[in-house]
Amino acid sequence: MLATARAYRDFYGWPTSVDHATGQVVLTVSGEVSAIVARKELGEAAQSLLAIRMLAGPAVELPGGDCVFLTGPRCDLGPATVADLERLGVRLRDRGSLIPLPPSGNGDDAVRWLCGPKPTRPLPPCAAVIGALRASSAMCPA
Repeated sequence: MLATARAYRDFYGWPTSVDHATGQVVLTVSGEVSAIVARKELGEAAQSLLAIRMLAGPAVELPGGDCVFLTGPRCDLGPATVADLERLGVRLRDRGSLIPLPPSGNGDDAVRWLCGPKPTRPLPPCAAVIGALRASSAMCPA
């Protein structure tokens, strides 16, 4: 796993390591890489919308039904946007949070790519992912 963490770090420039408590490869949310968590159905709809707009970036499918979008630096959000995200159950992970990356786990506990990273494509802007989640919520009710 250490080699995988190093490969993510070297190839994509992500702050990755191995969580010694779980043995998982993890990304640390930082000033350069943010993470947005949504339920899987909403995440899939938003990822499709982002792909149409040519803004799709890496998203991780977690055991239990959530997905995590990896984005560029976190954007400032107004009160209406924060309230809308809370209503949708969308959460922005705090700086220092650990996000498991594939390959971690196996079987039903496996962490998988909903959409894997592309070496030549930068992480999508945080605001673009939030916009896609908000737009997709009308097509994907809770």
